[in-house]
Order: sequence, then structure tokens, then C-alpha cells
Amino acid sequence: MSRYIINNKSKLPDKTAIAMVCNVIDEGKISNSGKQYCYATAFATATVYADLRRSGTHSFSVVGVTKGRK
Repeated sequence: MSRYIINNKSKLPDKTAIAMVCNVIDEGKISNSGKQYCYATAFATATVYADLRRSGTHSFSVVGVTKGRK
């Protein structure tokens, strides 16, 4: 069984953050010669960053998008 860590650092509900991570996982392991999930996937409301820890655990951080200053 695989282990995944999800850090929701955005203001989005956890359910939305988990759905975004699921989208990244659905795309498959496409970074680091097919060993890791996409390093950074941008959505309209947040960006999902993926990392592979030494233990082999996949870690995801969901970070909210900040709008530029006017």
C-alpha cells in the first residue's frame, strides 16, 4: 500500500485540495524520468507541488494562488 501526505496550505476546503491531488495522481508519474508525480501543477485557484521523500512517500502541498498587485 502506498502512503501519501497532503498539506493543504491554501484557503480551499480539504475536499477540493484532495481532488486536485487526485488529478495530479491520475496524470501519472511524469517527472524525474517517470519516478515522481509532476513537480508543480497549476490550477486556477491553487498550485499542487509534489515531492518524493527518501522513505518513498509521496508528499503534496496545495498552495493558493496569489493575485498580482494592481
